[in-house]
Amino acid sequence: MQAGLGGGSSNAATMLWGLNALLGRPFSEEQLLSWGGEIGSDIAFFFSRGTAYCTGRGEIIRDLPPLSSQKLSLFKISEGLSTPQVYQNLKLSQLSKQEPEEDLSAFLAGDIVCYNDLEDSAFSLMPMLGEMKKDLSKAGYDYVTMCGSGSAFFGLGQGKVDNPDMWKAEASFHTRSPGYWY
Repeated sequence: MQAGLGGGSSNAATMLWGLNALLGRPFSEEQLLSWGGEIGSDIAFFFSRGTAYCTGRGEIIRDLPPLSSQKLSLFKISEGLSTPQVYQNLKLSQLSKQEPEEDLSAFLAGDIVCYNDLEDSAFSLMPMLGEMKKDLSKAGYDYVTMCGSGSAFFGLGQGKVDNPDMWKAEASFHTRSPGYWY
């Protein structure tokens, strides 16, 4: 909970998918995706193939080629952050000046671009998250970025963290085949 990993949104998407399957699939994936966007901003992502470019509030999805099978680790402290609180604390003047379409082009060309405009807001609400990012960045990961509205982080690449106050899990990228669920 309160990790920025989309747990509640994935549950809602799974419920839509499951009910549709139980009813004999009367609705298309496109309809489910649309309804997911009406229920919550990032529910629609879970109807993507697994790697997606999300715009709008997160409900406009463009599937992308699968990510490479590089090493991925997730990190979480016991404290969490309220998504509404992080957004309420967000200062629009502090948003990155990055051009999303340019970053997408770089990503598709093989350059990894990782940033999260919600980090400053989350770090001001919970300063220990800023310290956590510094510690993870020093631990040898190629990229460290906060997940969603926090308080979890992901690290790409090889790194070594030995902190008993931090939960760590190895993860992997998944691609969903059309007509199947995760």
